[in-house]
Amino acid sequence: YRGRLDGTLASRTLVVSHQGDLEITHMRLDRVNGLLYYLLGRNTLFQRNLSANTETSHTLSGPALFMDVDTTVSPPRIYYVATDFSIKTKDLNSTAPDALFFKNDLWLFDPTGLVLDTTNRYVYWCDNEDERIVRAAMSDSIPEQISPAGTTIKQLRGPSLDATGSTIYVLSKGPSSRLMSFATATQTAGLDVVLPG
Repeated sequence: YRGRLDGTLASRTLVVSHQGDLEITHMRLDRVNGLLYYLLGRNTLFQRNLSANTETSHTLSGPALFMDVDTTVSPPRIYYVATDFSIKTKDLNSTAPDALFFKNDLWLFDPTGLVLDTTNRYVYWCDNEDERIVRAAMSDSIPEQISPAGTTIKQLRGPSLDATGSTIYVLSKGPSSRLMSFATATQTAGLDVVLPG
């Protein structure tokens, strides 16, 4: 479904490709180019042009848990967390096998989300095992922890970045649901709001 955030336009269903009972597992919107990227059944990435109502598909070399697409490069490039808990990347116009971006059980053991900072060229992910937010530069894949040591962030969900890449937001589901933010440059905590329910 889609609808305007201000509620002035009624929601309507977007008809997308489907294959039997496979579910859409993850979506990313490219607002600048009017493209919707979504995973269907974890192995196929679809790129839908929202104005032309057309779409193309890209087969990944393995199942993806979470993904984001770098649309600032040409052709676009997907980064995704694979089921072997590695991060892989693929040029969407290439037929070559997906390349390994990162794999290290000490930094990526129980991932719960991934997001790209295409301005500052970082890949961010959440790891539940060590309850932390991690990033690695797209240029060298060297990991560093963003969430301050000793911060209680259990059952992480997210992450999401602001438009400049200076603040990262996550949901912490335990022991109470909280929306939290961290400054990516200084690795300091910011917002910490307990959510109702």
